Amino acid sequence: EGAEVTISGWMKGDSPPEKRWAEGLGFTWARRFLRMRIDMRAAPPEPAWPDGVTVRSFVLGQDETLMHEALEDAFSDHWGHVPAALEDLVRRTERRDFDAGLWFMAMDGERAVATATNSIIPDQIGWISGLGTVRSHRRRGLARAILLHSFGEFWRRGIRTVALGVDADSLTGATALYESVGMRVEQLFDQVRKVLRPGEPLDVRSAG
Repeated sequence: EGAEVTISGWMKGDSPPEKRWAEGLGFTWARRFLRMRIDMRAAPPEPAWPDGVTVRSFVLGQDETLMHEALEDAFSDHWGHVPAALEDLVRRTERRDFDAGLWFMAMDGERAVATATNSIIPDQIGWISGLGTVRSHRRRGLARAILLHSFGEFWRRGIRTVALGVDADSLTGATALYESVGMRVEQLFDQVRKVLRPGEPLDVRSAG
């Protein structure tokens, strides 16, 4: 009670006609997101893992809680993050596009400290999703390592184009990381929002 009520939508970035249309409906700009891609011409470099960290694929029926805890920690300070229940992750493993061999966990002992929950989307494009590092293990090269590990698996499967979506204002420097491994911006998308009922804004954190 007393909380602000809003609705959100998406439009093409840098599109004056769509911007005018959204503003005419009472929406204002909220955030920019990028779709980035790489078209691999050669096998990607081997990842460099920090001492004591290993990587393995997700094991269905065993790793759901480990993966869920790591994802929640890694994305808890991302812009607009809403905590997800373990059941939400379980439902993802029941989708037709789920492939345990494309979900990876970097392990420090018994704890998952970096994740990637990838898939293959239409046109045989590898899609990077859920790429994150828990807060206690950031700035150690884990995001780069698990990204390159993901590239390597797609390459072994004969998939040469890999894409992802990213918050343009990510405070972890995600965009710079992706550019450093050869990805480029392909499309811009702007999120817009409209206030339906004024009130106390919900806690929408900065990107992580």
